[in-house]
Order: sequence, then structure tokens, then C-alpha cells
Amino acid sequence: MEKTHQEKINDYHATIERLRKKHRQEAYNRETERLIERGLLLESFIHGAELLTSEQIYKFLSKTAQTENAIELLHYIVDPHHFGKPPLSWYTVIEIDEDEDEDYFDPNDTELV
Repeated sequence: MEKTHQEKINDYHATIERLRKKHRQEAYNRETERLIERGLLLESFIHGAELLTSEQIYKFLSKTAQTENAIELLHYIVDPHHFGKPPLSWYTVIEIDEDEDEDYFDPNDTELV
């Protein structure tokens, strides 16, 4: 038996609603994945971050991420061609153990973006 015009309209609306729900769920999943990834990054760079409260992490980031150097570095990471070579003030003198295979900030690395 062929569907009536109203049944076809109802099916169409149901399909649209199903697609909207699927789109919302996919967006939620992408956001969740992004937040988890960034949380893991944060904890990998801040020793003992898993022991800190959210308020303590907020205080730390609000003090460090809002410095002039941090803002300039972020702008450079986003658009390195616009800003040219980073100033020497961005670099911290650190001892690098050549035997260890650890990543460190290379000012000549063009793949920061």
C-alpha cells in the first residue's frame, strides 16, 4: 500500500529530526574529544597537574598565558609568516641532555602551526 501524502511528510520530518540529532551528537563528540586532548596536553606539561584543583589550574593559566611573551608566542604560532623570527626573550636557557630523546622548543621549527 502506498503512503499517503501526510505520511510522506511525517517521514520527511522524522528524517530531518533524526539527522539533526545525529549532527548534534557528532558535534558533542568532537567537542568532548577536543577537551580531553587538551586536558591531556595540559597535564603532560604541568608537573602534578592531576593533583591541582580546577581553580588552581585557572589561576596558573591566567597568570602565565596572559603575559606579553605568551601572547606574542601564540600570535607567532598562529601566523609565523606575519611575525617573522621570534625575539630572543621567548627562549629560556635550559640544559638539554643529548642522550634523552625529548622534544624541546626549536625556534627554527617551521612546523609549529
